[in-house]
This record gives sequence, C-alpha cells and structure tokens, in this order.
Amino acid sequence: MREIKRLKADINMLSDWHDKWGEAVNWHFSICDALQLRKDDTPESWQYRPAFFGVDDDNMHLDILSDYKTETLIKMGDILRRYIIRCEKAGLSY
Repeated sequence: MREIKRLKADINMLSDWHDKWGEAVNWHFSICDALQLRKDDTPESWQYRPAFFGVDDDNMHLDILSDYKTETLIKMGDILRRYIIRCEKAGLSY
C-alpha cells in the first residue's frame, strides 16, 4: 500500500491534471510500456496492444516507473483505467 501511495504522489507531482483524460491515458500507456519492457503481460481488460515500432525510449515516465514492482504498476493501471472510463462517461475524452 505504501508503494502505491508513493507512485500516486510521483504521478501527481509530474502531471498537469488540467487535461484529466489525456494525462490519465498518457500514464496508462506508460505503465503498459513499462510492463512490456519487463516482458510482463498487461491485463486483458486494459485492451493494450504494443506499438508497431516498440516502446518510446524518450518517455521520461519509464525511468520513474522502473522503480516500482510489477504488482504496483498493475494496481495503478487498474486505477487509471477506471478513471479513464469515468472521464469518457463525463465527456472529457477527445
């Protein structure tokens, strides 16, 4: 539980939540990419498919996410996925 709080704090510190949906999607894809780099699977419910050209090496989020356990990334990915769905229902997606 401590690790998820630390990850949430890192995400909040590095994010501009003016665009709630876009920021959540950005972090969700970064988590998916971090799991892909570890050769870990993403949950099927996320409907993630790796990019054709592979992971974006310039993504600064990957360095931060590398500090966290796979289980923590999956928990945060689930939280972000639920948040993304709520944003879409509220008409905040584009």
